[in-house]
Amino acid sequence: MSNRFLTILSLLLLSACAAASAGAPAPAKLEYSGYYDWNVGGRGRLYVTFIPDGDDGWDVTFRFGHAERLQAWKGTAIGEPGNGTVEGLVRGGRYRFHGTFENGVFRGKHFEMTRRGMKESGSLRFE
Repeated sequence: MSNRFLTILSLLLLSACAAASAGAPAPAKLEYSGYYDWNVGGRGRLYVTFIPDGDDGWDVTFRFGHAERLQAWKGTAIGEPGNGTVEGLVRGGRYRFHGTFENGVFRGKHFEMTRRGMKESGSLRFE
């Protein structure tokens, strides 16, 4: 084989390896559905959307029915939606959530800021 052929082949292999190792771009939007539970009673359907914020974080929206009204609570999150630990704050930091995705299913807890600090208020499950 000629040196020129080997050089071209090497460059093609290097380019393919570089492309394969480059991180895949974040999806435009991740959507999940599931349930929330409140410790004081009540369970409801939950829809969650994660949108990349461009700074290795996510804008998150939780949509659910509560007190006979449709709610849409917005906030921010960090972590790996779909594959790992995620935590965030919604409604200006009044509520906090954290948990882990395993096999595409998120299981976690939510907390509410009270006069005495953050208090666990229930659980979340969505996929």
